[in-house]
Amino acid sequence: MLATLKPQDFRLVLNVTRARITKIQDLTAETVRIKVEFLATHWCKKETQLVTPEGEIEPVEQEVEVQAPMATSILVDEKEQDIPYVLWDALFRAIGTPVIIEAINPQLEAFNALFYGSMEGFNLQLESVELG
Repeated sequence: MLATLKPQDFRLVLNVTRARITKIQDLTAETVRIKVEFLATHWCKKETQLVTPEGEIEPVEQEVEVQAPMATSILVDEKEQDIPYVLWDALFRAIGTPVIIEAINPQLEAFNALFYGSMEGFNLQLESVELG
């Protein structure tokens, strides 16, 4: 069943915090096709809180962004991409060796340039890699 909601002012801001990466196929000895699913695990809302600015004694009301966890992850977008086999190998080896991530993140700059539409400007940077 699909229901269409009436237009409303409330907007939900999703925080994309996870990527599920799946190897689809080996294209050549040097190239692999992967599928990346971008998942949101939190949503953001603005709320007014009493905050004491640095160097001040009295708290002031300030609007801050707060992240709230969702009951389950939401698939925000997905993309298929051909990448060098060495990058796929590094991603796989990073599961057991987190220090490799420092070498992977610079290689993702070319990948970041390919985002368009709602994902344009998204900067994919890895903090951890695990099986899942």
